[in-house]
Amino acid sequence: MRRQHRIDWAKLRRRSRRYWAISTQISLYFGVHTLLMTAIPLSISDPVIRPIALALYMGAGIAFDSFATALSARIGNRRVTRIAGGLVTALALLAGLGFVEGWTWLLLATMFSVCSSLLYIPGIAYFSNLLGPRQTDGQRIAVILQRGGALGSALIISAVLSQDLAWIMWWFMVGLGLVFGALSYRFPRPVRTEEGASLNPLAAMAASVSASLHSPTLMLALVVSCSTPLMFLLHGSVLPVEKASAGSTVGAAIGVGLVLRELLSVLSIAFIARGGFVRCNVEFIITTVIAGIGGVMAAISNQPWMVAVGIALGGPVVASTIVVTVLNVNRSAIGSFRPWAHFGAMGMSQRITGLAVPLAFGAASGAGGAAVTITAGVMFAAVAGGASVLLAIVVRQAGGRAQAG
Repeated sequence: MRRQHRIDWAKLRRRSRRYWAISTQISLYFGVHTLLMTAIPLSISDPVIRPIALALYMGAGIAFDSFATALSARIGNRRVTRIAGGLVTALALLAGLGFVEGWTWLLLATMFSVCSSLLYIPGIAYFSNLLGPRQTDGQRIAVILQRGGALGSALIISAVLSQDLAWIMWWFMVGLGLVFGALSYRFPRPVRTEEGASLNPLAAMAASVSASLHSPTLMLALVVSCSTPLMFLLHGSVLPVEKASAGSTVGAAIGVGLVLRELLSVLSIAFIARGGFVRCNVEFIITTVIAGIGGVMAAISNQPWMVAVGIALGGPVVASTIVVTVLNVNRSAIGSFRPWAHFGAMGMSQRITGLAVPLAFGAASGAGGAAVTITAGVMFAAVAGGASVLLAIVVRQAGGRAQAG
């Protein structure tokens, strides 16, 4: 029995040597993403340009996610990551040196969105492919990887918000872009899959849309994936701007809340996604409701402790979303000759949310009063409700097939 439970250290060392670089790239991507969601709105003084730029960063990649996944299947993650790393460094350097002003922020935000497409979905799809049948266990590890990067960025954001030094974030991103390029030389050998991997962006998008329309399970995955862009934008972009007049103490509380959220997301791994398909999705719905309550609490209050706690309550749904989204996408992709299209659809769903949420919050901010708080509550309720309906449909269809069999 003792030999049965002994850790195979040699096997762990072999896996670490092979996969540490791709794991680090995933972690650092989420660090860059977290920084950008705060750096972009804080660097733009124009209230009209700000929500549009943020929406473009979050959403313009809808045209590139499926294409980026197909491109990675053709030429491998190494070359794709080098391209993205070079772009991140160049774009962040322009912003850090103050060369970006006015409407040029829209172009910069769009280019950062392209970088996001090249780094995110191809990396997640490749990591999922490496996991094979151990998706749930592997995605719990992915939570630690992803939120580790976001936690590092949250610490940076906490420091710069308390000192009004937002410009420093751009220089961190200059360095991170260089790191992406260096890491790519240590990736596992790229997997090239010619079959079905269209390099026509419109054809790649069409393949993802078609996969979504024919699979309720994939539709469920897409709704689940909407929760994190909504929450990250509320916490990292909307609240820092809305509460800027409340003073540096509240700004520091936002940073503390972001740190607590990431810590709680990692700790939640011990409790979530340890059951079957239905249980994992029910856990997501429950944690979304909790995150919604926290988001409303943080938006409605100027008490530092309430802001921090409200943001921190989003931790469990971060972990749940990461695991459940990929679990559902893999379930939907079984038997598909274009699995990359399913992962592309996941990216497109998050981009649509990224486009809609900043514009909705921008309109709510212009309306004044409690509009931002109400908007946050309605959107969290829509995600939880949509997931509940689609889960019921998937379960009913599975039951019908079981009876037919």
